[in-house]
Amino acid sequence: FSPRAATAATAGTPFGPETVDSYEIGGKLDLLQRKLQINVAGFISDYKNMQQNTTIPGGPTGNQTITSNVGGATIRGIEMDAT
Repeated sequence: FSPRAATAATAGTPFGPETVDSYEIGGKLDLLQRKLQINVAGFISDYKNMQQNTTIPGGPTGNQTITSNVGGATIRGIEMDAT
């Protein structure tokens, strides 16, 4: 159910499960007799049937928010830190 919907009918609007395939690879290095530490990682997350709060018209205030499936998304990135 959508807890932020304004009416009982829209609160019960069905939505499907969200799935994600997530991959990460990386390494941690201690160098210079442990005086330098470097961590690096690359990641990919592939979402299907992504769930998002969606604003739709209706309700006592003129609009309301429900949960719905909005499609997919792919997130890619690289993360690095050093001490």
